[in-house]
Amino acid sequence: MSKSSYSPPRSLFEGFPLRIEWRIVFAVTLWRLWTRRCDFIMKNEEVSLEMSPLISNVMGTAKEVMLALVKSKHAAAISFNVKWVPPDDGVVKLNVDGAAKGNPGIACAVKTKRDKKGPL
Repeated sequence: MSKSSYSPPRSLFEGFPLRIEWRIVFAVTLWRLWTRRCDFIMKNEEVSLEMSPLISNVMGTAKEVMLALVKSKHAAAISFNVKWVPPDDGVVKLNVDGAAKGNPGIACAVKTKRDKKGPL
């Protein structure tokens, strides 16, 4: 069978507005089969062998991947500079940020106060 003569079953694409590429479907299928195998072996979870939920899961994930790729192409086209803007005279600006690794896990929080001249 030549590459150009194969057409996928139509029922797989019902309800999906995008034309999902088979390379993505193939990769997602391998990934989903691998995660099911890992759940079975490492977590002793019962894994369904029914094809319908697997196909639905694969196609849904493939759709998400395609949408993310489309959005990332649009997002990549937008560029802007980010910089700190000092506050007006007589105003103190309080900047805070935090990060955590895990839940619970290592965490850190940072704060800084600045006026127009810099750190206080």
